[in-house]
Amino acid sequence: MRTLVPPLSSPYTLGVERVEAKVQAYLELPSHAVPILEDAQFGRPVAAVVPHGLGRVLVVGAPELAMNQALARADNAQFWLSALRALGPGPFEFSEFHHGFSNERSVVDFAQRYGLHFAVAQLLLGVAFWAVSLKRFGRPRPPPETLRVGATDALFAMSRLYREGSHHAFAAGLIARGVTQELALSAGLPPHAPASTVAAALAARGRTDLSQGLTALVRQAEEPSNDKQLVRLATRAAGLRSRLHPTGPRAPAASTEES
Repeated sequence: MRTLVPPLSSPYTLGVERVEAKVQAYLELPSHAVPILEDAQFGRPVAAVVPHGLGRVLVVGAPELAMNQALARADNAQFWLSALRALGPGPFEFSEFHHGFSNERSVVDFAQRYGLHFAVAQLLLGVAFWAVSLKRFGRPRPPPETLRVGATDALFAMSRLYREGSHHAFAAGLIARGVTQELALSAGLPPHAPASTVAAALAARGRTDLSQGLTALVRQAEEPSNDKQLVRLATRAAGLRSRLHPTGPRAPAASTEES
């Protein structure tokens, strides 16, 4: 809140001794402008009349001065009466061009305006909304029957395509790559790390069972030429995943001699 005073006596400030308002901007005036309000402490202009064409423009750098709650302070209302009377019979055109009120949307300004308890309540409400947005209400619902049947049919069709095209080696490579990516994340490596690097990192972390199992899985993925070998490979991959995220008794470590 700043105290504004007329820098000189003029019809625009007739009967005005001081004005109180929040200043959003101080003015840089041309030489032919007439300052009518300035900051009492800094002496910088806040309101001025600038001739423009056949009329005059009243520029105010404190837009709060025109707000209803500010008119009751000091000589604020008298300033507008005197300024509009001195500008002539009109017509008048008002143009609001200010962006200074955006800073009043902070919690501090909200507390100053409405009280600290309202600001704290607003903050708690925001935290509550954030907490609720992270919570799942109720149990996960299974997908619709049509979606489950359709997904099963699509998976069966793709597996049939691999089988008919004899793409056992390609399918085995996909299985081994997926397991390698999961184990790489557990070993603190990027998902695209090669299997040998992932195995070494797992061994360094004390997970020799996973390291040996991954090495055997990658070696076995180079061999499948029929459905039985591919199923064996998928079973071993599932066993590695279960040891990575155990849900029961720990499974025995995989032997590198399996085939």
